[in-house]
Parts: sequence; C-alpha cells; structure tokens
Amino acid sequence: MYADDYNGKIVGVNTYRDPDVEYSWVYWESSDVIDERIQGIKDGYLFPYCKDIKLYKCPTGIRGEVATYAIVDPMNGHREIDGATLEPFKRRSQIRYTSKQIVFLEEGRLSPLSWTVYYKQERWWDKITCRHGDGTNFGFADCREHWKWSDPRTIKLGRFLPDETIDPGIHHERWSTGNQDLHRVQRGIWGRLGY
Repeated sequence: MYADDYNGKIVGVNTYRDPDVEYSWVYWESSDVIDERIQGIKDGYLFPYCKDIKLYKCPTGIRGEVATYAIVDPMNGHREIDGATLEPFKRRSQIRYTSKQIVFLEEGRLSPLSWTVYYKQERWWDKITCRHGDGTNFGFADCREHWKWSDPRTIKLGRFLPDETIDPGIHHERWSTGNQDLHRVQRGIWGRLGY
C-alpha cells in the first residue's frame, strides 16, 4: 500500500533518525521508556497502513520491546555492506520473485539499521533468531513463512540473548561453513549466493 501511494517506491528500512532519510518504516528508540519506543513506531512511514502497535512485535518477543521485526538490506536498506555488491531495491518493480524475496524477518529486537547477511561470503552478518520450535518467521514480498532451522549451529547462535557478546562475523567458520540455513537465508535475501 505504501508503494501504491508513493509511485512504486519502497519505504526506507534503516531505523535511525537521519535527516537524509525521511521515510523510515519505523524509528528505533534506544530509550528504555516504552512510550518513546511506541512513538518511534508511530513516527514511521508504515504506521498509517498498520496502526496496531501489537503487530510490530512477536507475542513471544523480548519483554519491554515494542518492535521485534526488521526489514532486510536489499529492500532499500544500507548501501555499503561489506561483502555485498548488489544495490538495494528502491522500487517494488525491482522485486522479480515475490514468493522467494524476504522482506521482513523476526530480528528479536529492533536495531538502528536494517537486518543483513553477507552476499559474497559464507558467513552471517547480523545474528539470527531462534524461536517457535527452533526456527524463525519471515515475511516475503507476497506471503509469510516459518522456517525451522536444520543446522545445530544456527539453533545455538539463535538462542544467544541479544545482550550476550557474540560476533558471528569474527567466528564465521564456526557458525557458517557449510551451513545450509545460512545458504537458504542468503538466497532469500540476495536471490542467490555470491560466492
């Protein structure tokens, strides 16, 4: 609906307040004040299309969080991801395979940027979540799916709490090499593997 009203353009997905990005889907508020976090959703450009605050958070999400979903980088997100060479989509018409293109995913806790994974390397960038029977939810351009993880490393990585210190990028062989879950997510986000 947003794209219909904005001549086919895709809403901005980086959630930090930036004067150069005037159209973010929601705005990330680092405050512990729930009302301020809710205001970040209300200030977002998707709020006129989805005014139910409860829909921005998984019912099993983190206590005190009001938004647990994220939009992925290729959907008008960050333009300079190390290891990614593809330009983000700016218009709905650029999405060729709507049933295969991931748009939303359950991040667990909203962050100031969009969610991403490497394109040219076999490794995670952002941490994946693991809920609902060892999987997570994805919203595609035309549908929603729950993916159950098959690799025990993905499950272990996804169960780390958001505040626990872990950098899957540094220890990428441990979490990523030969990980079919990673490959599936990369294909869903980028359309193909870049390596």
